[in-house]
Amino acid sequence: MIALTPQASTATSGAPETVSHAEAGQPAFRLSRYKTENFLSDRRRLQSKLSPDRGQTPRNLLNLAEFYLAHALMPEGLSVLSELGDDLPEHMARQRAQLELALGMLDTRTRDLTPHAERLLSDKSLDWPDRSVFEVLNAYEQGDDDAAAERLDAASARIAAYPEALVERILPRFLDLAIRTSQWSTAKDLAARFEEDPELAKLPAYPYLLGKTAEKGGDLLMAFENFQKAGEGNDIWAHHARLSLIELGLESKTLSREDALSMMKQASRSWSGDRNGIELLQRIVELEIELDDTVAALGTLGAIISRHPDTPAASLARQQARSLWTTFYAKGRNEELSLTEFLAGHYIISMDYRFEPGFGAVTEALADRFMAAGSTVVAADEYRETHDYLLVGRDLGLLEVDDVKLDSLKLKQAEALYRGGQIEQTEHILSEGLLSDDTKLADQLNMLKAKLFADQGDAEDVVRTSQTDPSLNYQRLRAAALFDQGDWEKAQAAYTKIVDQTSDNVDFVDVVRLLLVAHRSGDRGQVNELVQRYPYLNDRPQWEQIARGFSDDAPALLPLRSDTARARVDLASETLDTLNSLKPGTD
Repeated sequence: MIALTPQASTATSGAPETVSHAEAGQPAFRLSRYKTENFLSDRRRLQSKLSPDRGQTPRNLLNLAEFYLAHALMPEGLSVLSELGDDLPEHMARQRAQLELALGMLDTRTRDLTPHAERLLSDKSLDWPDRSVFEVLNAYEQGDDDAAAERLDAASARIAAYPEALVERILPRFLDLAIRTSQWSTAKDLAARFEEDPELAKLPAYPYLLGKTAEKGGDLLMAFENFQKAGEGNDIWAHHARLSLIELGLESKTLSREDALSMMKQASRSWSGDRNGIELLQRIVELEIELDDTVAALGTLGAIISRHPDTPAASLARQQARSLWTTFYAKGRNEELSLTEFLAGHYIISMDYRFEPGFGAVTEALADRFMAAGSTVVAADEYRETHDYLLVGRDLGLLEVDDVKLDSLKLKQAEALYRGGQIEQTEHILSEGLLSDDTKLADQLNMLKAKLFADQGDAEDVVRTSQTDPSLNYQRLRAAALFDQGDWEKAQAAYTKIVDQTSDNVDFVDVVRLLLVAHRSGDRGQVNELVQRYPYLNDRPQWEQIARGFSDDAPALLPLRSDTARARVDLASETLDTLNSLKPGTD
């Protein structure tokens, strides 16, 4: 027998516990009566007794479920028990709970124990010879090694009466626990059972556990050889062995983190769906974060959330993911990432997190950055995507979103489309109107409409728009429309308000337009007042020409009766057109 003594034993094995049925007060499993060689005949016999006319269906169902347990056919046994009602006699109800606990604990599928099994496990007052086995297994599965180790000796003694099929399921877990808790005397006894049974010794679990022992004792070469041997199998222990080889390579620095990550991803594709699959995904996340690959880590966390919803692992993954994607988008917003890197990462991340609370805010910030950079197509697409996902998330009850936020995103999309020259799409969005009655958003909507009408030369429609709190830019659009309509009186009032409002920071074009409309309205007083009001504009050659044409220095020219006067006015109009063509567009 291979010695399992990497260090001095700190625990001694107690004498095998023997419990009589009378002492227990609850019958033990009678599993040894079912032999592998009698499998077909036993099943045929037990199934033949399930006809309702025999009047013993509950008892026969319990016997059949016990038969399946003896042969480690957990799903079949649980399926049989599901046919039992809740009106069983007390002794049958207890037996059902025992079977549900054993079958559920050993089932390889990830599933919760039945309420009957949970109550049995928590009821410490009920004596039952098999209790120690399933208490140890339960603590082991929960990761509570200390609690599991307390009854390991008693549980190890009890499984000596179990059929080989069950021992194959339980013995490796017990030996793993003994090694992890350094109970070397118990570990020797458990290892001896593997060596005494050639079929057990062939299982991947045995070389894997020998490898763990060697690793714990510092014999890395022996550990490597055993892990490699165990890894050739295809059960959970072979899976553990393959992962242990990777971890061994990392620890000994014979394997780079990049290669280790690639190998772990390959292992994940071949083993998933249970607790071990989740733990591997969590380990992959750790490596991806160490390699500063936030996007990949978020993808792996997304896999945990989507594949294992409503589990503690998914809840933890969601918290971790939120921290990661918040940091990623903050870096992008603060220009710590290039636009290309930001967008590429976003496309991958957004596939998993669109419906996460708060995600809409970061994708809106992404669109804002692209808008500021002049990438209007990307910005418009992202404003639209953010709006649509928020709307759907609200309809599904996943997100809390108000109409103001949806309207704001719609207007941002329209602005991006407008700046990108996509007029038809802009018109379509603006024609849909707003969901909310927010006055600021309504003003933004009308501002965009006014821009579109102005660009299309539709002065009448510009004048028909309005704003609750007119912005300077909107006032300019409306004044220009009145100017284009030839409504000199209203245009003069509009431009006078603009010029007075901007005061010393007056725009040259606004003054020129006011001069023109004042002149065309016959208001010589305002013409002269403007010429004298802004003498500091004399450094502009255009201003000198226009002022000379409209000032009292040329009284014979006003009102415009001569060809020369008309030429001066035309010159002013041409100057205005030139300025408009050179002046950058305003929002």
